[in-house]
Amino acid sequence: MQDMILFPEDIDLLNNTLDPLVKKANLLLAVLINKDGRLLTHRGQQVASDIVALSALIAGNSSSTLAIAHLVGEKEFCTMYHQGKNKHIYISNVDDNTFLAIIFNDNTNIDRVKVFARQFDKQIKESLNQVYDKTLNQIDLDLDISDSEFNDLSDQFTQQGGSADSNQPAKNDGRESTEKVFYYDAPVSKSRNTGTNSPKQY
Repeated sequence: MQDMILFPEDIDLLNNTLDPLVKKANLLLAVLINKDGRLLTHRGQQVASDIVALSALIAGNSSSTLAIAHLVGEKEFCTMYHQGKNKHIYISNVDDNTFLAIIFNDNTNIDRVKVFARQFDKQIKESLNQVYDKTLNQIDLDLDISDSEFNDLSDQFTQQGGSADSNQPAKNDGRESTEKVFYYDAPVSKSRNTGTNSPKQY
């Protein structure tokens, strides 16, 4: 699984790719999901009460479908379609790391959905590749802190039992802790209409 670090501009890039797909195909919702089940972004209506949970379940369902494919001699099934009474879901592999999940109702049809999903497939891949390439170039994040300062913070966290809050007493169960836990509180900004904080790493 390839790592991905999402910043607001990356989410905007993905959203700008999904928006015309949602509009032209008359979709309820389009969701980009890492194959480990983590939500990248989504556009459209809030038709699911918990899109994060939906993303994890879609990835789990895809893992089961992969096992079925192997049993019948296929490497994988590139798409899945679940038909409901009022709402339906179409799932496709964008690349080796990402699913596109589309939820729609009877205001459109599966053939229209498939056509537009194929039409936008190249644009979605290009947007994802830009984000992945950017992630590779950001392996060494500049935290603007010297080695000595980092070591001092490490010692403070260790003395506090791994807690970043100096106002909280350290828990002591009589055993010396050898585990060091570090937290980086990055500035958090919210991308419009996604409900997704950044940066976040996958």
